[in-house]
Amino acid sequence: DTSSVTLFGNGGAARAALVAFRLAGIKTVIIQARDLMAARALAVEFGLGIGPQPFDSKVETALLVNATPLGMTAEQCLNCDLANMPARGGVFDMVYQGGETPLITAAKARGLGVATGLEMLVEQAASAFKFFFDVDPPRDKDAELFTILESQDQPSQKSQHD
Repeated sequence: DTSSVTLFGNGGAARAALVAFRLAGIKTVIIQARDLMAARALAVEFGLGIGPQPFDSKVETALLVNATPLGMTAEQCLNCDLANMPARGGVFDMVYQGGETPLITAAKARGLGVATGLEMLVEQAASAFKFFFDVDPPRDKDAELFTILESQDQPSQKSQHD
């Protein structure tokens, strides 16, 4: 069931996600954020029927979208308790760093579908290429580009164990 989604965050990326949810016809969106006042203003602006919840609330929707920068370092973890998500659920983490974020690792461990910020970055690059050059991008290079991006910004072994 993709009719409900939990959205982490209440900034610009969250706003863009809310527009995408509206275009996709997703009716139920639950915002989880640290700043509940700002999240409430966003919920009112987008006419969400459910008020925002604290960041550490249980995630029970079929989809989860992280629109925060949290999780960019190996030491941080978001609300990674995904035990209450349906087995056929999915997680999209907008963080675009090399390697897996703790949220993506937790989603994979639970057997959920995942999409990463690097995948989003490649799609944004393809759209920009089309916009700037007015030709379709060379999508046959996506796998190579993704491999290069994944290898960038990997945390060093020392930082993982200190």
